[in-house]
Amino acid sequence: MALVTSNLKKEMSFLTAVSEAFKRTDGNSAFVVLNAETSEILAIKRGAPLVAGLHEANSDASVSSDPYALVGSSETIYFPGDEVLVLLSKRNNDIISFFELDGSESKNYKSKQQEMSLEATDKGDFEHFMLKEIYEQPGLIRDLVQFYLAGEGAELLTKVSALKPEKFHISACGTAAYAGMVIRDFIEHRNRIPCAVELASEFRYRNPLLREGEVGLFISQSGETADTLAAQGLCVENKMKTISIVNVEGSTLYRDCDENLLIRAGIEIGVASTKAFTQQALTGCLLSYALAGDLTSEEKKKEIADKYSLLAERIDDILSRVDELKKIAEEIYNYNGFFFTGRGQYFPVALEGALKLKEIAYVHAEGYASGELKHGPIALIDDQMVNIAIVGPKLFDKTISNIQEIKARRGVIVGLGPKGESDLDDICDFKFDLNFDGLGELSPLYVNVANQLLAYYMAKFKGTDIDKPRNLAKSVTVE
Repeated sequence: MALVTSNLKKEMSFLTAVSEAFKRTDGNSAFVVLNAETSEILAIKRGAPLVAGLHEANSDASVSSDPYALVGSSETIYFPGDEVLVLLSKRNNDIISFFELDGSESKNYKSKQQEMSLEATDKGDFEHFMLKEIYEQPGLIRDLVQFYLAGEGAELLTKVSALKPEKFHISACGTAAYAGMVIRDFIEHRNRIPCAVELASEFRYRNPLLREGEVGLFISQSGETADTLAAQGLCVENKMKTISIVNVEGSTLYRDCDENLLIRAGIEIGVASTKAFTQQALTGCLLSYALAGDLTSEEKKKEIADKYSLLAERIDDILSRVDELKKIAEEIYNYNGFFFTGRGQYFPVALEGALKLKEIAYVHAEGYASGELKHGPIALIDDQMVNIAIVGPKLFDKTISNIQEIKARRGVIVGLGPKGESDLDDICDFKFDLNFDGLGELSPLYVNVANQLLAYYMAKFKGTDIDKPRNLAKSVTVE
């Protein structure tokens, strides 16, 4: 701020002083500057999140890095573009004004009405936001399918499905990248369109092969993840169309992409993502149905709606049996390490389950494709290592064989799998029964809720800060 102070001493106006100072900065950043004499605020950004909010009736204006922080205080949310000065001042008729760096009025911003209420930021009867957000999933699934099959979202799916790409480049970070792997399986299985899933933090540095007829698909809860935005920019440079699967309407990713599919997860306050992962994957599944032309048939739409409804019901059943998972968590939380394993469509949620446990319980956890254990990781197995084995109907016998390898080396087995399978029941030290009947491709999202609850209760027994894990941020806006 020394530059701003120096400029003000040269008798520049407040707006000019901030503008000239910002021109001398490099890199991605966002600044908020208060003029103590006039109580005016100027905010500006480059490649970083910044929003402004207005409550017109109260003549109140605010700025934040996150639109959800303005819930309850702002009726209208503004998303300025890069290098746009946002002036908050009660001295003007317009409490919020926008300017270019040369001082001229700017139209480079978008606005939307705030749709959230303060109730969304209240834990209610839940001890943690993470637990509340896990329990919100059945209702959100029902709302999502209603929005995309019978509401405004139907038009969005139609527009996106018209792109008909030769290939998808799916890029995201962390939990969103694992959702991308689930979406890859949906699209390649149903649409037979090749999909490459890559971590956004590696994507642009790998000099990937990108062609004009291909489409970039970018997944983010916040829409402000720096690496994901950079990957999207690289695709644009290569004349590719880009699509986002995102939670925050008006975010940078939302503004930069050609088309957007909102996951409609609402505010996710817990740093460790739960409901956003489920909604991201299910939105990608609906995209695959749209690409296949299935949404033009009322009969097919009903079939899809029924399957989503069944998933919501099965998750409700898991939530009604939460004490079983809590008891398992109490028995295993003090072990030295955890291997989450799954084959085929369950491999991505093995990775996601391990990530959740690492994030909030601060323990060593890894996700593996079950068949890869014998290629090195099995050397770590002893009586202090727990295998959380995801076992679905597909590849059942092969998965059991992999678990037997761990059991033979005295590993502790926690089975998440079908009820009444004696081969699985006999080998497990602890077992949580699941009903996969009728779920088909949605099965990974079903079993993942059990992963989320195991991670939550293990962290609770360890006494960690579940909603705000150490060293982590909800939105990673730097490389």
